[in-house]
Amino acid sequence: MSRDGNKAKLSFGTLLNDMVAENGMKQALEIPECSENIPAFVEVVLSGPNNVGTLANPLVVSVNATPGDFDGDGEAEYFTDESLDLELEPGTYTLEFFAVYDGDPALPESNRIWIAPMAGGTLSNFVDVSLPMDFNLRAGVKKYIDVEVLCFDDRMVNEYGYLFFDIDGVRAYEFCFFANYCTPDGKHYPASYSVNIWMGNDNTGTLLYSKTNHTGIGNEDDSYNSEEPFAEPLCFALPNPAHIADDENYLYYEVTLLEWDGVYEYVETEPIKGSLNRNKITGNFGPNNTLDFEHLRFGCEAPVDSCPEGTVDTDEDGILDECDPCPLVPYWLDNDGDCLPNNQDPCPGDATNDCDNGGEPCDDQSDCDGAETAWMWGDHTLTKKDNDGLSLSGKWGWAEEFIVGQSDTSFNFYAGAGNNNTSNGFLTGEVQVLVSGTTVTITVDAASGVNLNKLDIYVNDAMPETAAPGQFKFYGGLTDENPCSSGENIYSFEYSGDDSFWLMVHGEACES
Repeated sequence: MSRDGNKAKLSFGTLLNDMVAENGMKQALEIPECSENIPAFVEVVLSGPNNVGTLANPLVVSVNATPGDFDGDGEAEYFTDESLDLELEPGTYTLEFFAVYDGDPALPESNRIWIAPMAGGTLSNFVDVSLPMDFNLRAGVKKYIDVEVLCFDDRMVNEYGYLFFDIDGVRAYEFCFFANYCTPDGKHYPASYSVNIWMGNDNTGTLLYSKTNHTGIGNEDDSYNSEEPFAEPLCFALPNPAHIADDENYLYYEVTLLEWDGVYEYVETEPIKGSLNRNKITGNFGPNNTLDFEHLRFGCEAPVDSCPEGTVDTDEDGILDECDPCPLVPYWLDNDGDCLPNNQDPCPGDATNDCDNGGEPCDDQSDCDGAETAWMWGDHTLTKKDNDGLSLSGKWGWAEEFIVGQSDTSFNFYAGAGNNNTSNGFLTGEVQVLVSGTTVTITVDAASGVNLNKLDIYVNDAMPETAAPGQFKFYGGLTDENPCSSGENIYSFEYSGDDSFWLMVHGEACES
């Protein structure tokens, strides 16, 4: 019993899974190498009525030096010592991270020897319960939580469901690629391409990413600048290991040109290969939190024929200034082709800026203090807790896999609904979806007495790979910094027309 009868006392037990014995029942997979070292400390991150630790600064708890066979299976189980930091208010908690060390994690000679896998990682198949794990604490109770762990092998970090920077608690750097392709006759096109990134100095290292960029063709209403092909950049969160010098290469990439039927005649081209260090990555950082893309060119050594006198491409969108209708704004950041970036455009889907049903651009600047995060309700959550196939790691929120013809075309828009509990927040408004051919029209209407500060919208055939609203514009979406609070906000997007797409609507709002 805790000294404080209104609190619960929490301890953890570790159950090391015998992966070798189970491997015959699982898919073929390389087995992590195990250490014979003795557990000494654990790192823990909990969320709930009391938040305990963060990935950047987990709670460290010592492990009792005397294990026991508490379940009678012939295997010793270790458990944590008592900690004042684990005397918690009653309620529902989520174990977000759990790792075991052979020494104090603060000491460089200590090693991470066991780890609890995350849902979605390949190795999560080897445990009955993966993270995140929910449990309840009652007042006045000493609670033991058994956590299944696996031997940790740092060559296989992604297989546990983590990235290097997730578990090393260091800042991630954003880095983006954009590419153009010049055909043998000199014509210049945005490129369809794939990017592979490895940790190390060649492609034998640990594969961190393997992605293909999003491409498409503009449409009749000029959502993508007439009928020109468009290609979006690929952006990645890259690890930033503290022990590596700024000028030391630690990432290797290969960018491969892909075929694009109906756009350019493909000629097999050698992949563009390169290495990255911290100096190279941060060298693309611009002022005011802007980011320059790593602009790659396949076969574009000579000037393009369409602008033989031109040499300047100010916005680096592959169209020389002399031929570019918007030479200062890349076309993938300007959905309506009016030369205003989406995040500065009062009507990102309408080149006339006549999107508030009143004939004038919206100018109802919100006076919110302490605006709440808002998300449109959808049939998938962003928290990895319900194993619904959407492997994102947002604090809360929803995404909708929209099927054309479904009965639900209007969705509630909630603010402050932490843990996806709508009773925690308030109704911000309504989002309506209309599909006509390949055009998707999204209408966001604020509820009475609600001020909208900002809207971020994701519309894409592909399942979302990020829950960061600021990234939506890189996947065919947009950011509206000044949406209307007293009228409809109407936006148009294009999709493949295959009768399904993904939709996320994020915002910032307050009650007036």
